[in-house]
This record gives sequence, structure tokens and C-alpha cells, in this order.
Amino acid sequence: MHSALQIPEILDQIISHLEKDDQKRCAPVCQLWSEVALDHIWRRIVYYSNLKKLSSAAKEINTERPASHTSNSPLTVKALNRLKLKYYARIRTLDLGYSGSWVVLRELMSNSGLTSTLFPNLQCLDCQDQIFDEEFSILILHSGIKSFSVWCSDGLSDILHLTQTITDTNAQPHFLVDIPSSTSGNMPGPLATLLENLTSLEHAGNTSFKDISPILWV
Repeated sequence: MHSALQIPEILDQIISHLEKDDQKRCAPVCQLWSEVALDHIWRRIVYYSNLKKLSSAAKEINTERPASHTSNSPLTVKALNRLKLKYYARIRTLDLGYSGSWVVLRELMSNSGLTSTLFPNLQCLDCQDQIFDEEFSILILHSGIKSFSVWCSDGLSDILHLTQTITDTNAQPHFLVDIPSSTSGNMPGPLATLLENLTSLEHAGNTSFKDISPILWV
């Protein structure tokens, strides 16, 4: 049993030993507890090890051989759907700023079998030293994201990647962009292009400026 899927299974094992009347009395309590507990557990993913659990679980489910199950129990499909609805949908904050996080997210995108938004209820996204591309645009970005913080340590290169990503995607989240990188002689042009493409931008910050939002109205 994978650790990412333990809580519902443990509850199921406990309740299975009760009499029918006791099961009926406990069902609402256990269901509420399970939903609340899972929601808190997966609401904020910060350390890449937690993201790794979802990636590993998705890989295990996605690579199971149908022949190992009976025709009356399509476990692979049911488990994969449950993984999407019960776990991915709970994630509200995703911090990719830790070493190895981006590699794990790539694994998760590949193993999930999804071709649309991976985290439909994601609201806060934090990226550092990331490469923004078409796959990222399709599977991660969507209009429900309220805060998108970006650390562009590679300066101009990262700004250009991010600008292209925002241009190519149809999603227009309400961004609060933080770009804590030192500016160079080539930075202002690409940075201005990025800000122009972010039609729902609410704030833009850079370590070289206290607040560069006012340039949007100049």
C-alpha cells in the first residue's frame, strides 16, 4: 500500500470489523473526518517529498497491468480517477522552490496520464529556477491561480521563457509576480513585454525596485 493512499484504506479496514448498525452510526463521522484530514494534508505542498508521494502513487497506478485484476474490478481506472479527484484537486498551494521539486513535478505530469489542468483548485504557485514551456502552461497554469511568484535567478533567460509561456497559454490568472533578480542592461524590454502580457496583473515586484506596478499606468 502506498503511503499517499493510506488514510482511507485504514479507515475502511477498521469499519469493516464493525456490525452493520455500528457502521451506519460511524459512517458520517468517519467520512467527515477523512475529508477534512485529507484536505488539510494536501492543501499545501511545500517539500518535494510530499509531491514525490503523489508522483510515485500515480506511476504505480498507471503502470499496473489490467491482467492482474478481474474484469469485475477495474482497479487501475478507479484508482487513477480517485487519485485525480481525491488528491490533486485538494492542492491549493504548490511551492516548487526547493531542490528537486521541478524534476518531481515533471514525473507527476508524465505519470498522471492527464492532458489538462493537473491541479484544478490551485491558487498559489511558487517557482524558482524553473523552465517554463508549453506542457507547464497546459497542465499547471489556469485562471483560478491568484498568486504566481517567480524567482528568476537566470535573469533575462527566465524572463523570456516566462513571457513565452504566458503568451502561448489561454489561462490568464490574477498574477502577483515577484521577480527577485538583479536587472541588467537587457532586462527592461523583456520585463515590460512580460508585464504587458499579464492582463490580470495585480502586483509586480523586483529586488531592484520597491514596486514596479506603477509603470503599468505610465
